[in-house]
Amino acid sequence: MSVEATEPRLALGSLGMRLPGADDLSGLLDRRTPVPTTSTRLPGLEGDDTIETAIAAVAEIGLPETVPRRKLRDLGREALLALAAAGDVCGALPSTERVGVVWASANSGLAEYVQLCHEAAVLEPGLVRPTLGPRSAFNGPCADLSITFGLTGPQLTLIGGPAAGASAVLEARLLVRTGQCDRVLVGGSAAVTPWSLKSRDTEATTPAEGALGLMVVPANADEGPRVTRHLRIQWNTARGRERLRALLSAGTDVVLSGIEPADLADLDPNVVHQVEHGTGELGAAGGVLAVALAAAQVEAARSSRCVAVTADPDGAMTAVELG
Repeated sequence: MSVEATEPRLALGSLGMRLPGADDLSGLLDRRTPVPTTSTRLPGLEGDDTIETAIAAVAEIGLPETVPRRKLRDLGREALLALAAAGDVCGALPSTERVGVVWASANSGLAEYVQLCHEAAVLEPGLVRPTLGPRSAFNGPCADLSITFGLTGPQLTLIGGPAAGASAVLEARLLVRTGQCDRVLVGGSAAVTPWSLKSRDTEATTPAEGALGLMVVPANADEGPRVTRHLRIQWNTARGRERLRALLSAGTDVVLSGIEPADLADLDPNVVHQVEHGTGELGAAGGVLAVALAAAQVEAARSSRCVAVTADPDGAMTAVELG
């Protein structure tokens, strides 16, 4: 059986996104200027000074009507961004379908965990806000999406950098391909907090917030590009470099996240977009975005094939070819 006969598709027509200065994928691919930034005051713990920094911010979250307004008060900004993006995708799902969720984040639950520890240290026993417990879990946004939209399939959270985000797409694809789900909501989200700033590995990029989500659908669907090849490697090793060279011939169209064009200069790819230039540093969500942009490049017939090349600070790389 051919790959095309079994390979799920990325349904870009149902994509939802809340990203800095961007309304659609084609606009991002065409952007030639750096992402706009906003000076933002980030509150610390009680008694701490606020931090003022420039971030790439989403102007308005804009929750769609598909998101119930109950129980939104206790949600952090990342969870709200995730709900808004996914709400554009999960509006009219067939009740008979088993729909899963695979979500990626760099540090979901971190701000809530810090606040939980702070309140536990300074307040009397029993006065810690009970909502902080579940909100401090790293799988918070994924669980919120599954519960809010009544999705009955499995849920999986990947934590890390851009390579983890690209891997989320591969895991969603596997759930559909093996018949565990009829379709899977896959996406990623990011928020900027004082604690996420402290965990950054570089000052060369702009910290950003945002979210995007799309459906991975069965092979017999009428829309969307397919994953044709993929790699998961340590790109800064000789063996990893050899495998990457086999995927990226000279002139191959690529979308990058978490890695600089100079790091691939010896492979001579054609860089059509770099996520950190277009939207700022989104962590794991940047990897999901890189795959979506590579798929959009193919769907718009700008490329016959395009590879999302994503890397984490520790050298882990996920490369996904769309065709």
